[in-house]
Amino acid sequence: MLTFIVPLKSQAVSSDWAKVSSNLARTLKSITNQTCNEYKVLVVCHEKPEISYSHPSVSYIQVEFPPPQKWIYTGMEADYRQLRVDKCRKVWLGIDRASLLKTSHIMIVDADDCISKEISGFVNENQNHPGWFLKTGYEYQENKNRLFYKSKGFYKRCGTSDIIRFDLVYPQENEEKVTSGSYLGHAVMRDIIAAKNEKLAALPFPGAIYITDNEENIRSQERFYKVRSRGKYLSQARMKLRVLYINFVSASPSKEIGEEFSLWTCNP
Repeated sequence: MLTFIVPLKSQAVSSDWAKVSSNLARTLKSITNQTCNEYKVLVVCHEKPEISYSHPSVSYIQVEFPPPQKWIYTGMEADYRQLRVDKCRKVWLGIDRASLLKTSHIMIVDADDCISKEISGFVNENQNHPGWFLKTGYEYQENKNRLFYKSKGFYKRCGTSDIIRFDLVYPQENEEKVTSGSYLGHAVMRDIIAAKNEKLAALPFPGAIYITDNEENIRSQERFYKVRSRGKYLSQARMKLRVLYINFVSASPSKEIGEEFSLWTCNP
């Protein structure tokens, strides 16, 4: 059975808690739209979200440790790191709770992304496989209603990008590694699993939609990159080229993609 672990940031670090909650509601609707019902969802949070949506496969784990301080777009990585540590601690607790379930694999899902409805069925047909990374997927700019396909390197951009056999992450490593903020990092997950003499395969279909510019992303906002590139002319040029490229290759989501990933307007 596949267990989805969804770390949710605290109301204390949110600019708009209602927006955070509605983003999560859409994510949960996407996850629970699976064609195969052999899955569980664990939302790890400080406060339970203000949503009416519920599902028998969704459970909440409320943490007791204090939330991080609210992050402002200063470009300082030290400020951003505390949010990463908060997310890692929640993932750690989610994996610990998943050990009480009949978990064959886990998938960490960011609380504002959407996933393919085919994932649970695929995993349950391949329960002995070490796991998969998402080489391909979609990126969706919510503020512009524009979606484009990423044919490679999706796992480097998006935190919703790995499906791992449970025995490869549990029992867990020393909890002190969580404080580095890089625990089970999506960009290096293949290396982490390779160090255990196993190999992740590329998921044979686009598995997720990475949702950006929804005003509650930790980093994936155009305004964040503007702050980070301030005074760095080469970085500014690269950012402008990226914006032009995205505008060229993106389009409004099709009905088929909307249905497969439950990419609808947020509604708690």
